[in-house]
Amino acid sequence: MKHSSATSVNKRRTSEDESPISTKRQEERPKSKKELRKERKAALKAPAKSDAVDNKRKRADVKDSQDRKRQRREEKRLERKVRKQEKEAALEARFREQDELRKGKLADNKEPETTKQPQSAGDKKKVSKKNDKESSTKKQKRDQTEGESSGDLAVFKSVYNKKSIDPSTGATTCRLGVQYIDKKVGSGPPVKKKSLVTVKYQLRGGSPSGVLLDSSKNFKFRVGKGEVIQGWEIGLEGMQQGGVRHLIVPPKAGYGSKDIGAGSGAMLYFDITLLEIRSHIVHLGR
Repeated sequence: MKHSSATSVNKRRTSEDESPISTKRQEERPKSKKELRKERKAALKAPAKSDAVDNKRKRADVKDSQDRKRQRREEKRLERKVRKQEKEAALEARFREQDELRKGKLADNKEPETTKQPQSAGDKKKVSKKNDKESSTKKQKRDQTEGESSGDLAVFKSVYNKKSIDPSTGATTCRLGVQYIDKKVGSGPPVKKKSLVTVKYQLRGGSPSGVLLDSSKNFKFRVGKGEVIQGWEIGLEGMQQGGVRHLIVPPKAGYGSKDIGAGSGAMLYFDITLLEIRSHIVHLGR
């Protein structure tokens, strides 16, 4: 009786342990530190493995794409090479055909040596006279055309660089209405384009005895580079070193309607002394 009662108690205990209440209690039991560490490690390993797999797949995709690109480049290179060879072959065949045609034409036009007859002295004289006549006519035509072109150029220069001198005042009128009077003619080289000149000047506005607007004792500029007004570029042309020139500049060759102290659109009067002139020198590197 005692044995049977013990077995019944054990069965009751096992049944109680296997009951859902006991499993719920086990689930509600707090996890140990060891179990928590295991769970964290497993959680960390899972994304690392997935990342490694993704990276491996990406590397494989990149390699495949690179291989495909390399293959396409190689195919294109081969196609270009084949096209180039075909084009060269076609050009060579065409040139060969043209050479053959040219040789055939030359052979057709070539006269046999047996048909040629030696020229007599009279025939030679006629041929030489004919050649001399043709050369003389060509020379006359060439001289005529050169004369016409030089004449046209001279007319253009005379119109473009037209200057008129007023005998009463001695003033010379140039392009754009610029006027000058040489108070002293220099003895040095004349002013030309690209010359570097040094001048002394005084500027008066409105009249030759008007208000002094500007002056300088040592002003340098290069002719033809647009560093000064058009009136100076036109009026100083041909002036010699050591000369003194009175220059009259209208507004269209000066500052236009701009007021520089003498009123809008006033005439400008310059007294210019050419101190030094240097021709344009090109320095070559050693």
